[in-house]
Amino acid sequence: MQDPELSLSVRVAEVRFSQSMTINLGNYQATKIDVGVTFPVGPDHNVQETFDLAAQFVEKNLAKQIEESVGENPLPTPSKTPAPRKTRRKIKK
Repeated sequence: MQDPELSLSVRVAEVRFSQSMTINLGNYQATKIDVGVTFPVGPDHNVQETFDLAAQFVEKNLAKQIEESVGENPLPTPSKTPAPRKTRRKIKK
């Protein structure tokens, strides 16, 4: 088993992911919530997998922080169906 101290000191890369959201509270007030994380990527780890893990961590915790601050989660829930495309109609004269 590898020493945890040693594995953190040998880095190939570093992955940082953050998201923020500004929420209008009404009455000319707003709040901004920011969540971010940085993970070291060792020689035995995949950068993309580490990025996906960081993104998942941030998205989960951003939603939690928003709910705690505002009392509801204004983030859209992921949908499996794509949003309808907007089309322009030509006006006949």
